Amino acid sequence: WLLRRRKAARRGRAMTTTTGGARVVLPLPWEFATAAAAATCTVCVTNPMEVVKVRLQLEREGVVAETASKNPLRRLGALVATEGLRGTHAGLGLGIAYQLLVNGTRLGLYDRVKRALPETSAGDAPRAAVAGALCGCGSAFVATPLLKVKVRLQQQQRTAASSSAPTSAVLGT
Repeated sequence: WLLRRRKAARRGRAMTTTTGGARVVLPLPWEFATAAAAATCTVCVTNPMEVVKVRLQLEREGVVAETASKNPLRRLGALVATEGLRGTHAGLGLGIAYQLLVNGTRLGLYDRVKRALPETSAGDAPRAAVAGALCGCGSAFVATPLLKVKVRLQQQQRTAASSSAPTSAVLGT
């Protein structure tokens, strides 16, 4: 089994990663899956502060009425008190989709892009930097529209009580 995995890795069908001296061979779909799973766990933890951030930004732009506290932690407490835990996870589905695209693409392609770049006499650092920049730019290009939709939908939810703006006007279509 291990020999078949190593042969596949040499043919470019699977990725090899060194962890603690042992070589672990992961096919490309597994690379995307592990990167996406890590991102999903992260967004589930950080989404409440993301909701607070978006609401503070909407207040600064004058889209919604201002509240008394500008402290993010107090705002988080007020959010939990008024809307419950469900309110802290507004936009979680789109947040997960965004993270799946961003981190799945960026982390899933990094090793392959790095191996595709030519080696330099300066060592591995320039190649790693270029691979990181290419994967980061590519993933941001792919996933940024989802982030915009998420923010616009949160904006629509916040302004729904004060106005009846249609979804097409909020999304800019």
